[in-house]
Amino acid sequence: MSGAIEEAIDYTKAYVELEHTLTIPKILSELGVDLGTRKIYRPLGDFMVYLNQRRFKVIELRRRYIECFVRGWTGEYRVVLDLRRHNYYCSCPHARIRRALCKHVLLALELYVHLRQEVEDVVDFLREHLDRIIEW
Repeated sequence: MSGAIEEAIDYTKAYVELEHTLTIPKILSELGVDLGTRKIYRPLGDFMVYLNQRRFKVIELRRRYIECFVRGWTGEYRVVLDLRRHNYYCSCPHARIRRALCKHVLLALELYVHLRQEVEDVVDFLREHLDRIIEW
């Protein structure tokens, strides 16, 4: 060393927190969905937690299509989104039994937008399935 005194680094303050502006809540709000319900907004607000905790496992990603696993608090669910055909599938009971657009599908849509930066097809998809979100 050249005689300079090194400052001690406080590593507890060295973490970086990523910020991400959520796209799906903005789209839903523009389509008239009341985001005041916790069932819709809370899981989407947890998107960065899911991402940082590696709760997403992407199987296939291409234009207008994503297939992934979303590990929730009660299990891991397979989600397939075909934005070209406006089809979706989730293996969770909520989606299978009630045929509703579940939080796993909404999280996968947010993941798709995050990875692909393509919003137009997502807006069309949500507009097509708006009645299934409101029933939730």
